[in-house]
Amino acid sequence: MSLVRSSRIALRSISPSRNIVPQLGLVSSSTAKGSTALLPKSTCLPAAFRRTLASATGPDSLSSAQTRPLPNKMAALEPHLTPTLFQGIRDFWFEHLENENHLVLPAQEHAKRWFFGGEEFDKICMERFSPTLSAIRASGLTTGDEILRIANPSCPLDWLSLIILLDQLPRNCYRGEAAAVVFNFFDPMALQIAMTAIERGIDMEPEIRWRLAYRTWLFLPLMHSEDIAIHEKAVEKYARVENDVEDLIESEDDLADADKYRSTARKIIKENAGAAKALAQMHMAFEKKHQVIIQQFGRYPHRNKVLGREPTHAETEYLDNGGDTFG
Repeated sequence: MSLVRSSRIALRSISPSRNIVPQLGLVSSSTAKGSTALLPKSTCLPAAFRRTLASATGPDSLSSAQTRPLPNKMAALEPHLTPTLFQGIRDFWFEHLENENHLVLPAQEHAKRWFFGGEEFDKICMERFSPTLSAIRASGLTTGDEILRIANPSCPLDWLSLIILLDQLPRNCYRGEAAAVVFNFFDPMALQIAMTAIERGIDMEPEIRWRLAYRTWLFLPLMHSEDIAIHEKAVEKYARVENDVEDLIESEDDLADADKYRSTARKIIKENAGAAKALAQMHMAFEKKHQVIIQQFGRYPHRNKVLGREPTHAETEYLDNGGDTFG
């Protein structure tokens, strides 16, 4: 039986809702201390299934704009933004996390690879992903909505990969004077997609919500924004992370049958309550450091040089006195 035909049969027994994907593909995944949780290895749909889903479930699953033929400049980019690419991004970005525990609660050591990987990490990023970034730049597309129409992420994890592609990987591939393309081109795309993901509740889907190693990447485009209103939204999202951690620590219920992801996260975070609180608080504190800069200057002063912006006296003084240069 063909995949498309079997997909149609499967769809008859599945209600056409936004949460169709998490119902599929459960496998056994070992967690620490010998415990086993029933977790989907991947909730992303293959291309043939996505096409069937689009025709079978109607406008609730894919917008009419997403199903219309792509203009030429979009069609040229379509071979680059594939489920295979998105899976490859996740495999690479999280390959140093050894087990489910680390997806739920990554350690500080794990963050060093992402933020202090150095030239070697940048080199790998460039070798593997700069062709895709170059294709996006050459496509003539300028908005996140256009990228979304092509990429058509089929599951929460593909949304995660797309945001990492546009928000994080450019920072590894374009350093120094080349960083202008990060701030002027990729960041606006990443922000638009991240805001759309938040509006659609992607960050609250179980496989994202209960894995802090995944969830917080969706909010970094907001942190990188120079719009103070966006930072207010970021603070709101990081506060929700803190609240979820507190709720898991204090919870005495067992929702294992209802939500395997929450059940697994509850066990891991309860056993590591101090580390979980510290991680959630660290993310909030880091966002607030960014927010304060935007409140003070309306922009990130350290970007001025590469963007050709004339610094104010206050910005120059800030940087000369050791002001933060992240963001």
